[in-house]
Amino acid sequence: MSEPLAYLNGDWVPRSQARLHVFDLGVVGGLAVAEQLRTFCGRPFRVAEHLARLEQSLRLTGLTSPLPLSDVPLLLERVASSTIRSAASGQIEECGLIVFVTAGLNPTYVGRAAAAASGGTLCVHSFELPVENWREKYESGVRLVTPPQTAMPPELVDPRIKSRSRLHWHLAEQAARAIDSQAQALLVDRAGFVTETAAANFCAVIQGAIVSPPEGTVLEGVSLGMVRDLAAELNIPFVRRPIPVAEALAATECLLTSTPSCLLPVVALNQHRIGDGRPGPIYRRLLSAWSAAVGKDVRQA
Repeated sequence: MSEPLAYLNGDWVPRSQARLHVFDLGVVGGLAVAEQLRTFCGRPFRVAEHLARLEQSLRLTGLTSPLPLSDVPLLLERVASSTIRSAASGQIEECGLIVFVTAGLNPTYVGRAAAAASGGTLCVHSFELPVENWREKYESGVRLVTPPQTAMPPELVDPRIKSRSRLHWHLAEQAARAIDSQAQALLVDRAGFVTETAAANFCAVIQGAIVSPPEGTVLEGVSLGMVRDLAAELNIPFVRRPIPVAEALAATECLLTSTPSCLLPVVALNQHRIGDGRPGPIYRRLLSAWSAAVGKDVRQA
């Protein structure tokens, strides 16, 4: 059984050999942007949307990919096929995929000329989807807490950037678990409106409409875009506007959208039951439509 391949700055290597230099600014300073994709039926899903967001992250940070992003779809296809093919028959049908770009070597360590000559770092690699992390949550749901930490102010870091720097999220998750040991952190901005979790966009079902925070205030999730598209097909209103915490608490349903798990129900916020504390009808309609769109039950993917 062969090992999955990874692409690292022009080289194809076994995934376990794809290693960053300790002087790389992605390691030294967290100066990296990334995209996380997944496959359905063995093919990378919504590649164009993910790469458009990566291009935006690069533009907003001033980082540069050493390879044109137009070449990345072929890299993703090869990485995905090598991952699924490397597994014993039937063990892995799908995989997660990562594309990341760092700022390259730290000039403090190697000098400006050497850092400039090295350029940025581009890596494409895979991972086996840890479905055990979320499989039961399709029915049991997710618990959320709004911790004392607020969302990063947009004048400091533009929320449209998908950054590898996660320290503030790490601290928020610790604070959330101190309140509810089973909860994830849902950050609130300084105006008191809910934003997002560390890995998912947040939606609330309010008066029959799916409501999510406004564009430009959160990372524009590719999976959130899928929910918007499915809502249109199902004739469910989809609205982007600010959501106060009190309104989220009063919602009939709340949802999280993310690449690996696609869509999960939220059953509690700040230890307050959402709706009747069980997955609701709009969640179930969306999940069924998502499965139909990708050709398999996403709960089993």
